[in-house]
Amino acid sequence: GAYFNSDVNVLGFRVIGGSISNSLIEGLITVLSSGELNNNRIIGGAQGHAVANEGTINNCYIKSNTHRGVVQTKNGKILNSHIISDANNAILTSGTGTEVSNCKIYSATTYAIFATSSAKICNSEIESLAFSAARLNIGIMFSCKVKSFYNNASGDAITLTQNDGSEIINCFLVTTNANAKAITGNQSGKFKNCTAKGMTQFTDNSTNTISTTADSFNNQII
Repeated sequence: GAYFNSDVNVLGFRVIGGSISNSLIEGLITVLSSGELNNNRIIGGAQGHAVANEGTINNCYIKSNTHRGVVQTKNGKILNSHIISDANNAILTSGTGTEVSNCKIYSATTYAIFATSSAKICNSEIESLAFSAARLNIGIMFSCKVKSFYNNASGDAITLTQNDGSEIINCFLVTTNANAKAITGNQSGKFKNCTAKGMTQFTDNSTNTISTTADSFNNQII
């Protein structure tokens, strides 16, 4: 593998095509739509978040001590990766074409993942040490484990904000504080087949808009 250090350049460097694999990268890296990062260790530095992604990140370890781990837009995908932030969201993912799948996502200070515009999150472990673990401003989440370690009433598993329409399906939602909620926020969305632990109330003022009844085979339109 190779070693890249872009921390001295406020713009970092760009992957405009092809891939970088099996390397250590320090500083900001931007991955455009046809670019890929595979099997890399990436440490963000003085320039803010570690990766700006419009392409594909696969099997990477990404950490930022100062800002977000990954900011993802367009058709960006993060697969099979471990993303950590000590100072902000581990992942900000925005857009119907974006996807986060089979990842471990952790923030020491705020929402571990912040999803907007129907971003998709699946089969991932999402944890926050000091806040609600996930924020959905329209997000589609399924088969995820979402846990807040914050021992406070605001240490909810998932917080819905600003827009109706999030979907949370088949997730395991955990809080540390009994007064926190599995899902909170004055928004409506579709919640189904979730299991929750740690709280005394699943949700407070969130509205489940699923109105159909499952058939005898437990199939249901959401």
